Amino acid sequence: MARTKVSWKRTPNSDGQDATSDSTEQSQEHEEVTLLKKQLSQCLSGIGGNNKGDFAKAGTLPSAANPGLSIRGLGIVGLPLSERDAVELGRACHQAPFGKGSETIVDTAVRSTWELNTDRFELQNPAWQTTLDAALEQVAAALSVVGGRMNIRAELYKLLLYNEGAFFDSHTDTEKAPGMFGTLVIALPSKHTGGDVQAKFGGQSLTLGTAGSSAFGYSYLAWYSDVEHTVLPVTSGHRLVLTYNLIQAVGGPMRLASCPNDDQAKLGQILALWSHKYKRKSTDAPQFLSYMLHHKYTDANLRLDHLKGKDAYLARYLQTACLNQDFCFFLANLERKISGGCEEETYDPYDHYGGRRGYNWHNDYDDDDDDDEDDDDSTSTSDQTESSGAELGEYHELSDIYDTSLTLRTFYRANGQLLAKGIPIEEVDIVQDDVFDRNPDSENYEGYTGNAGASATHTYRNTCMVIMPRQIQTPFLLGYAKNAAKEGYWSSRDLEMEAWIAPQIEELRLEHAAGNRRVELARTCELILAECKILQEESGSTALYKTRSPSLPNMAPGLVARAALQLKQPSLFKSSAIVAKDCLPIEVYQPFGEMLTEVSMVEWQECLELALGRVLSVHQRWMAVTALLQGRTAGQDESSPDSSSIDALKNLLQQSVADLLLQEVKLCKEDAKALVEMLEPYGQSFLFNSILPFVKKHASDTAFSITFLVLLFEAKRDGVTNDAVAKNIYRDVLTDLIPTFRLDIDTPSPKKARYHYSISTDTEPKQSKTISIDPTDIASLLDHCRVMQLTDERLAIMDQLVESSKTVEPSGFGNLFIPLLTRLVELSRVNNISLDAYISNSCSQDVLTLYVQRYIGPEPAKPLDWAQARTGCGCEDCQKLSRFMVDPMKQVIWFPLAEKRRRHLASKLRDTGCTFDTERQGPRHTLVVFKTLSKWQESLNEWKARCKLASQSLSTVGTEAVKQIFGERYEEFASFKALKLGPTASLSDKLESSATSSGPRPPTTASAARPAPAPSFRAPHTAKSKQDVRRTPMSMLSQSISRGANAQEIARIKSTAELREALSKSETGSKTSNLDLPLEQKPSTTATEYIDLTSD
Repeated sequence: MARTKVSWKRTPNSDGQDATSDSTEQSQEHEEVTLLKKQLSQCLSGIGGNNKGDFAKAGTLPSAANPGLSIRGLGIVGLPLSERDAVELGRACHQAPFGKGSETIVDTAVRSTWELNTDRFELQNPAWQTTLDAALEQVAAALSVVGGRMNIRAELYKLLLYNEGAFFDSHTDTEKAPGMFGTLVIALPSKHTGGDVQAKFGGQSLTLGTAGSSAFGYSYLAWYSDVEHTVLPVTSGHRLVLTYNLIQAVGGPMRLASCPNDDQAKLGQILALWSHKYKRKSTDAPQFLSYMLHHKYTDANLRLDHLKGKDAYLARYLQTACLNQDFCFFLANLERKISGGCEEETYDPYDHYGGRRGYNWHNDYDDDDDDDEDDDDSTSTSDQTESSGAELGEYHELSDIYDTSLTLRTFYRANGQLLAKGIPIEEVDIVQDDVFDRNPDSENYEGYTGNAGASATHTYRNTCMVIMPRQIQTPFLLGYAKNAAKEGYWSSRDLEMEAWIAPQIEELRLEHAAGNRRVELARTCELILAECKILQEESGSTALYKTRSPSLPNMAPGLVARAALQLKQPSLFKSSAIVAKDCLPIEVYQPFGEMLTEVSMVEWQECLELALGRVLSVHQRWMAVTALLQGRTAGQDESSPDSSSIDALKNLLQQSVADLLLQEVKLCKEDAKALVEMLEPYGQSFLFNSILPFVKKHASDTAFSITFLVLLFEAKRDGVTNDAVAKNIYRDVLTDLIPTFRLDIDTPSPKKARYHYSISTDTEPKQSKTISIDPTDIASLLDHCRVMQLTDERLAIMDQLVESSKTVEPSGFGNLFIPLLTRLVELSRVNNISLDAYISNSCSQDVLTLYVQRYIGPEPAKPLDWAQARTGCGCEDCQKLSRFMVDPMKQVIWFPLAEKRRRHLASKLRDTGCTFDTERQGPRHTLVVFKTLSKWQESLNEWKARCKLASQSLSTVGTEAVKQIFGERYEEFASFKALKLGPTASLSDKLESSATSSGPRPPTTASAARPAPAPSFRAPHTAKSKQDVRRTPMSMLSQSISRGANAQEIARIKSTAELREALSKSETGSKTSNLDLPLEQKPSTTATEYIDLTSD
């Protein structure tokens, strides 16, 4: 067969000469790219031949078996479905819901269907599988599924019953499982009319019916999951269907349909010519091109073996051609956004969506609950401003476009591995023309606001294939990686780096990579490190590293170092170690050790010293050293070159650790563990010459020192060291530790109490703050001192514990001291010795007493008056409000103000402990403010919660242990007299009495028992008699207070309606005063005030 020649040179002009002037150069390049895109489009559009497939299909199943439909609680259902069984079946079903944005709702105006989940029914006839296989065979052929029947499976999903009038509006299916590509519906014998499915896709429309054979026969319907479809109303009878999710098997057999040889040859030539031009650095060769697929795919299902119909054939042919021509093949979800002004919608005050009622909402159905043929996979968001009804043309026409963007929102390998997000491209990078010459997939509309007119953003979504010469892959990703870093996409690029480089490293490790791939990986690594350096320079030293995490500079050096080990390139490894933010990841060192079995140690020694020198943490350097030795010894054999170098390696690594212990480093508890682990391989000389001086130098770090000593004692028991050495080191380290002993608590800065009667700044009784010292370690330290008879040291530690309990955060008691005592009690019981062998009773008494005094604290005092903290901004209204707040005798105040001023005051009353309401009397509105005891009650509740938690904590220590600690003083401690509140009930009695109390009451005083003078009022603006004025709810409140109303009842009032009810009771009640009015002396003014202010 003759070989087709492909050329994309420009046609000569009329003079037979090529135009070469600078003014036409850009136009020439554009023409060359346009010609390439046209040839590529024509070639790809012809691939697939007769295998393009349908997007939906209907058919009959003449040899179908009865499925043996059995309903839980109902039994076998006869087919064809009788009227009686239809009624019973309907009773067993539930109304089918649908998803609307983030909500799952039932709305029969949108979906009128009955359904059963698979746990409510079963298909008992084994022969039904044969019927299902026959349906799948037809579906695979009709929808042109790659791999045919053997590559798909059907997952039973729902049983649906459509009675007369049942329907479901237009929607698309949700992909409910990985690999799901469509829906299969099998209609069971049940005579009906109507109920057709109207399917639309790509400008085409099909009507699929089940009524024709419904009296006695079986039929099927199938469509791809992104096909928009509507279930029309059933006009008579009952439509009974089984629904299945169609799932494409991953890794199933792949069968390619025939492709014309001319098309195959032409596609190869096009890519070959493109590659040739790019290698020659031709300016008219595009870096990459994208080709739109017919279907849209979710991110979860975007992979080569999940593509549908013609997409599957196109992608496989193009991927094969890319492999043959050394091109890269990718898949991506593309998103285009266009923003501009638009016409303002007519306002409808009864339309809570803010525009035309129901505008663009009819197609926003989502399968939140699960669905079948009645699902939706709309990509629109759930808020009210974005809609997906644009497919039907209901969207705003844009004018004065002010912003456009086109991005590869997600960018994948063919196997579905995510490489990048948010890669910006241009429309010229798309092969097809007029891709967006259609209605948008969704619209975000914003109505008129202030000086800004109405605007809208149209969003278009497509799935595409992206191809490029292999040489451009690295510049392509790195170029956009740099842009993405500036635009805030850093958090999405960690997976990209790992997915991009790690597979290439694995190819090298398995020796599957050809020589050109090794060169390509080396070049890629060099470009990555260059990009990291640029980012560092642009950020002004390492500021970017500190603020961007995770980021390209964080992830890349470690990957490049791993690649350098596989490539066996020392210079590349050194560069990665230098560029690394702090140090190379520990995962690099084991493969480093394995590589040393194949290369000379001398060649790589400088690299090793450089890498280890940047590991400034003791435990991390020890981990690196250990990993290196494990890798080196695991790969060692007799034939290894320079196998004797392992001793030299060990000496080098030990010296590296010793050098680090001479430096100033930041410590953590893991460092102590690493130091103890060094004892076995390095011996006691290293212990006394390097480890002990390092520990003594950092003895002021209490947590580190205690952890080291505890682990050293355990190493002694394991035979790593002996008793005498351990005792001497204990005494030596404790001599330096005890004078600087401190308990470091990781706690946020304390909050300032907002109320004068608040006893604690903790808003919750939970002891959530963490302490850096493990109480178990302190208990072990005391136990070890007992065992080694270091009595003086043990007593000194106890003294430090008591001193620390005087200053430690109150929450530290629950985190440290109580667990410490609990552990010591446990040790005394296990070892069958007295508790004071570990810690003296006097020390324990001091700690527990301080616990009660400092953590629980005294009970919050009940307020003696109504004075509260000032509030407001200082304006005239807020000044009046503040005067009211600090007034010790006033509990209620009225503000007859305009709405704006009322709202302003209301905003200042939040979190003040006051309640407020608006009283409406005709056109006049009045803000009524009540002082309450809610803040004191809140503080009291917190105190009770601390009491309860303290009781629970002490119960872990044990009653007998506490009795042993306090001896004769136990009853005094148990009654919590340490709170210095005078004779009080026990904690349990306090909790019990508080649980049964009716609520807080201000204390009664002598002056409060005397009735206050009757309040005087300024008459409101409305013309009323004095009697009328006094009969308003607020005037009734004033009179009730003056006469002696129940203050508790008034304090609980939250609305004027409740106020009327409460005051009506006080009007008809006893005249005897029982008001607990919190006054220190006879008031000189009224307890309430009516402020008559002019409205705005």
